[in-house]
Amino acid sequence: MAENSNPDALLVEEIRRGKPDAWNSLIAQYEGRLLSFVESRLRRRAASEDVVQETFIGFLTSLPNYDKRRPLESWLFTIAAHKLTDYLRREGRRPAIPLSTGDGSSGNWELPGKGRRASSIVRSGERHGLEEEAVAA
Repeated sequence: MAENSNPDALLVEEIRRGKPDAWNSLIAQYEGRLLSFVESRLRRRAASEDVVQETFIGFLTSLPNYDKRRPLESWLFTIAAHKLTDYLRREGRRPAIPLSTGDGSSGNWELPGKGRRASSIVRSGERHGLEEEAVAA
């Protein structure tokens, strides 16, 4: 297939040459679809936008490796899938705490530290042990 008949290859070549119109065209053409793809899995708009932004950065980083015989769309979606996986791995290490409840109210959260102090718990455990010894004697 000749390069002139492949619009993806032409677009990538213009981006390699640093043409801003080509970059804007790429974003206009693929941003919405990539965002839909990512948001369908994350269900969080802001996080999805971050992943799509990382996808475009990944595109620029891997631009020297682009094979013009491969469809640009599948390449971008492959990058997006990898960035999505990276995001989910990072989030798995830091679980999110929701700031609102499902019913729209601000919610009342029970935060750690509102109960008895550790020293009080230890003393009661020691006292319980002493009581058991006294009863056994």
